[in-house]
Amino acid sequence: MSKDCLPEAAKCAWCGYDLDDEERECPRLDSQDEPICDNCYHESYEFTCCNCENYDDQDIQHEMLVVLVPTSASYGDKVQPGVYRITDGPYWSTDYFSSCLHAYQLAWLCSLPDSLQDDDSYYPVGHLCRDCQKKMQVRGVQELTKTCAMAFC
Repeated sequence: MSKDCLPEAAKCAWCGYDLDDEERECPRLDSQDEPICDNCYHESYEFTCCNCENYDDQDIQHEMLVVLVPTSASYGDKVQPGVYRITDGPYWSTDYFSSCLHAYQLAWLCSLPDSLQDDDSYYPVGHLCRDCQKKMQVRGVQELTKTCAMAFC
């Protein structure tokens, strides 16, 4: 299907809703090159950043993990709140009734930013968009530098 010429009555190939003007003008295509609405695209190909609430592509979703509250880990430990780099997978598992993180697959990067302190969301963990990942990497370097400087004083 041609990406640039959708008829006025075009519908989303997944949910069947009419595409709005913007979606018809510049449609998002699924893996079969069928036009899909922004909602369906987001549900299948994007995630929401827990820090800034912007959308980003799922291909970078599992590079960092934000732990918002102490969370169960394998071997009975707890993963403490903070931002972690995911070093390998799988970094979590579930038995249908509960889930746990595998702490040995996570590397501490930095403490939670103020914007996520006292987060009242339902989820104990979240993921960061590209921009927020870059900010957390800088924050991690700053925290490490400060810690090292204090150790030598």
